[in-house]
Amino acid sequence: MHHENKSGLPICVPADTVINVMPGLKKQLFRFGVVGGAGFAADAGLVTVFYKLLGFNPLLSRVISISVAITVTVVLHRHWAFNVAQAHSFYYQQLSYLVTQGIGQALNFAIYAVLIGQGMIWQTWPFLAVASGSIAAMMVTFSLSKWWVFRPC
Repeated sequence: MHHENKSGLPICVPADTVINVMPGLKKQLFRFGVVGGAGFAADAGLVTVFYKLLGFNPLLSRVISISVAITVTVVLHRHWAFNVAQAHSFYYQQLSYLVTQGIGQALNFAIYAVLIGQGMIWQTWPFLAVASGSIAAMMVTFSLSKWWVFRPC
């Protein structure tokens, strides 16, 4: 649905903003969570393999696992969670998704690094540190994904 602002330029307004906000939002949030779960599985699984099984540095392990997780989630978000593969140009959507993920993953990684630095249970079970960072980042990335990256035009 397009509207015009005072300058006459079109403004993208998601259709569910006007009618049925909650059912559409709940569906997207559910799908976002499922996709996030797939990303988390890739992230936590790979960080465990590289760090605990292969002996890589825990921070390098996380860089590798985040890279794979972002690749998994962009495809699933684009074609299923937000189902707007044709809403914006491919390059615009990819760039804005990478910016969004950069913000979310910076927060996620910072929380992970602080917790791993504490030692104790966080180093024994690094997926708990991944989960802690992921929960915080999810709130930020859902908002940016819904209202910027994958908004329909």
